[in-house]
Amino acid sequence: MPSIEELPPTFTTQTALSEGISPRDLYSARDEGEVLELSRGVFRRADAPPASYPDLLVVTHRSPVAVVCLLSAAAVHDLTDEIPSAVQIAVPRVSHPPRTRPAR
Repeated sequence: MPSIEELPPTFTTQTALSEGISPRDLYSARDEGEVLELSRGVFRRADAPPASYPDLLVVTHRSPVAVVCLLSAAAVHDLTDEIPSAVQIAVPRVSHPPRTRPAR
């Protein structure tokens, strides 16, 4: 039987399903604190080291073609002291920007 520990530190619902973890087991693990829900459908194992930029993790899992830019990129590379109020990304014209919302 597959377990949560076999998943990568940050993963999507689809990744868990493809590894054989049922939705019921995934959400049970969330409710028990084994995984943290970063955004709808994006999870992080509780035993994983803290993420430096959890908002960027969510964006990259929602839209792998997105590129971090502007103030968000400057913050990641320690080129500014300003904390971005939102994640700034660029996506190809034929793509849709990811829609995210905080987990409950």
